[in-house]
Amino acid sequence: MKTNTTELLKVKRLCRRLSESTRGIVGLLELLWSGVAKNCPRGDIGKFSNEEIAILVDWEGDPDELVSALLDCGWIDNSEKHRLVIHDWAEHAPNFVKGNVEKSMGGFCVPKASP
Repeated sequence: MKTNTTELLKVKRLCRRLSESTRGIVGLLELLWSGVAKNCPRGDIGKFSNEEIAILVDWEGDPDELVSALLDCGWIDNSEKHRLVIHDWAEHAPNFVKGNVEKSMGGFCVPKASP
C-alpha cells in the first residue's frame, strides 16, 4: 500500500460504511489487491461472485454490502463487459503484474468511459 493511502477520504468512508477500523480496511484492501494480482491480474474482479470477492478478502459480513461499499467508495468500478473492475488497476498494479498483463494478456480491463 502506498504511503498516505490511509489518509484518503475514500479509506475513511470505507471504514465508516463497513464499521471497520483503518487497520481492518488496510488488511481488506491488501487482500483485495493481492488476490486480484494472483487470480485476475487484468483487474476483472467481476468474474467472481460477490460471495467469492468476500471470501477473497476474508470478509465475514454480507458480501453484497462489501461490494456496494467498495463501489460507492471508489475502490472498484462497474463494467459493462466485466461486471466489476478494480479502480485504476492499470495505474496502481504492482510492476510485475503490469509486465505480465501487457506482455501476455492483452492489457488491463477498464470500465467503459462515460459518454
